[in-house]
Amino acid sequence: MDVGIWIPVMSDVIKILPDHIANQIAAGEVVQRPSSVVKELMENAVDAGAMSVKVIIKQAGKELIRVVDDGCGMGPQDARNSFLRHATSKISSAEDLFRLHTKGFRGEALASIAAVAQVEMTTRRSEDELASTVVVEGSRYVDTVRCAAPKGTSVSVKNLFFNIPARRNFLKSDSLEMNRITDEFIRVALAHPSLSFELYRDDTPVYKLSPSSLRRRIVGIFKSNTDNKLVPIDEKTEAADIYGFVYKPEYARAKNAEQFIFVNDRYVKSSYLSSAVLSAFQGLIPDRYYPGYFLYFKVDPARIDINISPTKTEISFDDERTIYTFLRAAVRHSLGQYSVLPALDFTQDQEINNVLDHPKEGVEAPAIVFDPSYNPFEDDLSPRTGGSSAPRGTTSYGEVSLSGKQWEVVVNELEKDSSGIADETQQELFSGTDAGYTMPGGNAPRNAADGKYSLAGGKYILSHIKTGILLIDPVRAHWRIMYEKVKQGISSRGSLSQQILFSVRIELDAARRMAFEGIESELSAIGFHFEKEPSGAVKVLGVPPGVKESEIQGFIDRMIDDFSAGRPLSPEELSENMARSLSYTMAVKNPSALTPQEMENIAAELFECCEPAFAPNGKATFIRIGMDELEKKFD
Repeated sequence: MDVGIWIPVMSDVIKILPDHIANQIAAGEVVQRPSSVVKELMENAVDAGAMSVKVIIKQAGKELIRVVDDGCGMGPQDARNSFLRHATSKISSAEDLFRLHTKGFRGEALASIAAVAQVEMTTRRSEDELASTVVVEGSRYVDTVRCAAPKGTSVSVKNLFFNIPARRNFLKSDSLEMNRITDEFIRVALAHPSLSFELYRDDTPVYKLSPSSLRRRIVGIFKSNTDNKLVPIDEKTEAADIYGFVYKPEYARAKNAEQFIFVNDRYVKSSYLSSAVLSAFQGLIPDRYYPGYFLYFKVDPARIDINISPTKTEISFDDERTIYTFLRAAVRHSLGQYSVLPALDFTQDQEINNVLDHPKEGVEAPAIVFDPSYNPFEDDLSPRTGGSSAPRGTTSYGEVSLSGKQWEVVVNELEKDSSGIADETQQELFSGTDAGYTMPGGNAPRNAADGKYSLAGGKYILSHIKTGILLIDPVRAHWRIMYEKVKQGISSRGSLSQQILFSVRIELDAARRMAFEGIESELSAIGFHFEKEPSGAVKVLGVPPGVKESEIQGFIDRMIDDFSAGRPLSPEELSENMARSLSYTMAVKNPSALTPQEMENIAAELFECCEPAFAPNGKATFIRIGMDELEKKFD
């Protein structure tokens, strides 16, 4: 007899969700934050044929987002239907997806926005006497009224995520949310330089962009000094027309270069196309630096697919390899055409001519100066006029309490604790005595001038110890030293500031000005002193000791880039990032110029640090090669 399995009868569990819940779920993909709303509404305005678009923001979009355009407008019925899911005027069949010339086509934006906010839309066509105002709250239709209004459409989004408190709580600080809104505004404005765009933040104008050429639009957004950075590109191929601008190689950045790619006037993100541009700059910019660019593609819509992600920023070409090749060649060609590629310089510097010119007056033989009391066999510590006047253990890098070989004891102890390599006691680490400070076990330091320190390969400090040899990376070591000093200054809020002779003026566009305001207090805490100008520029009047004037612009740019691109940071994390970046700016960059005394001082200061074994980036500052390991090499 067959034995079956008994299955209990259950009631149906699959339910069809109500429209308002389905809209809230869909809104999670389309409306992620206030900037998503700005993007969708601006693109709708452009699709409506607007010549002027105004964006008004209050409380970083949490209180109000209003987009006003002078486009074609809508009638009463269309205005109400536009809030329904998948209601669109852009397509009517699946084939239309491959004939798109508009930014929107899904019919999800207004429905998704209305699901998580209180929305009021006023719109009028040119042939209508009165406008229609439609009010929707949380997907619930409230009312439609007739009123007087100019031609076009005005959409006001109030209290975003009012019905989803958890989503509202996950929004970041006002400055970061406003930065993202500004980014979306800039992308649409760059895609359509022939249109007028305005952005207001809490009734304060941020951008007022008039119709212009593409070059003027870029300069209008990123300030006047951008004009000298641009190299034009204009190539026509069978696969696509490519035009726009790239930055000259000397303006490449380590992070967050201005990089924009537009396909048929739509901003897209493509790591594949970005790698083509980077490949074109190969050999012209340092490793891990990235060029800026504003690149535009005109492609047959049938050859691309943009229906990949809800944000419509991903794109697929039917022949990506060909596009890659053409783009790389176009960029390379422009760099060569406008003499940006390296070339031999046959012009002679006038300074060289001045040096080579023979003086008219007679030449005097240089005087010979020597110290008759100097004895090379005398003890190093005996006074002499020809020696260094700097006290041992002190240098331009700061005051040191460890001197001579004391740090070597620290190395030994450090390695005992961390790796167990050293098995000798402190007393056995070094041999020999000296007239200086007596260490435990009778060992004492010797002066750096005794040849104990040398530079291996022009890069590493080489020191011999009884247990083997020690190699120190002076760049990383000094970075660690300066990092701990800067951190100490930040924590005590007592960092020194030195006034610079000539102030350094830094041009900031609106987005970077807002990012600067987010880090200004922390920059002041580490020793910077600023003066703001009404134009938006910032003057640097004072800097932390050790920062060169030539490094100020680069450091400020890096900090603004880090703040703009990164996730929201706590004050502690922000201080950590600043300390790491500033200390790297202040650290030695040319080890080959170090004197033996400076090598000794770096070694002494390194092993006085809290964490001497590693630089702030986590990489080792020194390595020890024991005698056993050396002897094995000769076996």
